[in-house]
Amino acid sequence: MGNTPSSAAPTEATEATVAPAAAAPAPSDWVVTKQLTGGSEAPPISVTVPAHVSKMPLAEAICAALPELFPSTSAAKRACRRKGGPYTVHLAGGAEGRCSTTVAAGDVVEVIPRTRRGGPAALVLLHVDERLALVHKPPGMGIHGNGPDTLCSVLERQLPGASPG
Repeated sequence: MGNTPSSAAPTEATEATVAPAAAAPAPSDWVVTKQLTGGSEAPPISVTVPAHVSKMPLAEAICAALPELFPSTSAAKRACRRKGGPYTVHLAGGAEGRCSTTVAAGDVVEVIPRTRRGGPAALVLLHVDERLALVHKPPGMGIHGNGPDTLCSVLERQLPGASPG
């Protein structure tokens, strides 16, 4: 019968389980503390690398320590980049954490929520006529979406009846 599978017992290959490539330390091994602040913004979070970690990429370390904030390594890498994500990462000495940074036992890493610059950003209207509005969009302002601080939402408030297009 050549290449047709039989209905016999499963083979070893179908029953084998795949072990994870590298086991990160369990979140309970990490020392995580939140610093109290007087303001309404979210407090910075300090993470101390456990003693059994000899060397680990920064993104993997914060992903292992704070799985509720960084469910994937990609989410943690966004925090290590200057451009994006709701968090930024700094080392204990104040140096900015980068994706290429490695941490070891005893190192302290601070995960700091990015702060907004106080309310919705204002658009600068450079030119407005009956057919065209030329605006200066501030950096960090989203363009589309449902939020009140996106370019489209702010344009609708400042120029009622205008539609992006």
